[in-house]
Amino acid sequence: MKITSIQDNLARGLRVVRRAVPSRATLPITQNILIETEDARLKLAATDLELSITTWVSAQIEQTGAITLPARPLLDTISSFNMGRVEIEVTDEPYGAKITTTTERSGNPLTIDTDLRGAPKDDFPPFPEVSPKHRVRVDSGILRNALERVVFSAATDDARPVLTGVKMEVAGDKATFAAADGFRLSIETAQLMEAPEEPFDALIPARALRELGSLMAGTVATVEIMVSESGGEAMFRIGDEVEMITQLIAGTYPDYKSLVPQNADTTMSIPLESAEQVARSMQVIAREGSAIVRMVAQNTDGQGRLTVSSNAEDLGNSEGSLDVDIEGEDGKIAFNVRFLSDLVSNAQGGTSNPVETDDGAAGPEKLILAITTPSSPAVFRLSSHPGFTHVVMPMYVQW
Repeated sequence: MKITSIQDNLARGLRVVRRAVPSRATLPITQNILIETEDARLKLAATDLELSITTWVSAQIEQTGAITLPARPLLDTISSFNMGRVEIEVTDEPYGAKITTTTERSGNPLTIDTDLRGAPKDDFPPFPEVSPKHRVRVDSGILRNALERVVFSAATDDARPVLTGVKMEVAGDKATFAAADGFRLSIETAQLMEAPEEPFDALIPARALRELGSLMAGTVATVEIMVSESGGEAMFRIGDEVEMITQLIAGTYPDYKSLVPQNADTTMSIPLESAEQVARSMQVIAREGSAIVRMVAQNTDGQGRLTVSSNAEDLGNSEGSLDVDIEGEDGKIAFNVRFLSDLVSNAQGGTSNPVETDDGAAGPEKLILAITTPSSPAVFRLSSHPGFTHVVMPMYVQW
């Protein structure tokens, strides 16, 4: 194999697939990146056996072929120049690749040769073949907005493996995503470009969707989501340049819809920007104590007031108050301050459901908080995103 590519294009492609290279690997070859000529382009691919990412970059191909090279040295070598051309040629003795970078500095041509040991393509684990039974298409911006408001709620430990995933349910021209960790639950819907032939669902690892969100950054391409005939894998194709395959999680996901309270005694409308500032301020004190933030809502003669406070016995306390719109009775509740901070940080962003966006919600974004008793789950919604619901379990405190 012998190819020549623009350095910037090649480095960008390597950074894309490196997301699937494991930091520690039981199978050492997975710390390599596969480089292969395919259909007049250069194919780059990496896998950790659960997540696989492939991308293609333009290149001048003199000889076809394939090789795998160690990911970090390869990317560092290619990235050591910020312009120019890169030539990669497979060598036999020893087996590897000669990487030649050519650029110009102060009018003088500069060429650097680097030899990297490699391994044959046959040593690289094969990627799963996804024969899709179900497929849908969605705008990348809409999908990314939806995932940002959901994925953060998934569990990060393996105590209950199903909770490390995000449940995707597709029906009609909507995809509903749900994630929970036993203490909080996020639900959001995304508008699809068309309805599939039949409804389907899948339990997708949250880690894979985090990587997908990063891969979609800055792109306006359409994303095609495909679930295999076996139901064991899903593929996400971003335009015609990036593919990501992930193993799906086996198991039964909780009935998350039953966890959303249907009634509330107190409903308040809080400016999202103010809620974010309050959460950030309370976190300074709360994280040094019990991580609790208390919220007390009072409705006096039609004027709503929300007081938020945190306390650390050996450090001090913090308190803030702001005007809010309140419907119903006075109310109070306490949360883990991290849950509140995560919510306000991830709740922002563009629409994922333009057909149902509430255009009548004039003015700045507002966080709608509905509560019943201090010991009952609270429900957060957004004024301009009707498809979003976030449920949080309260903390038990002495009032």
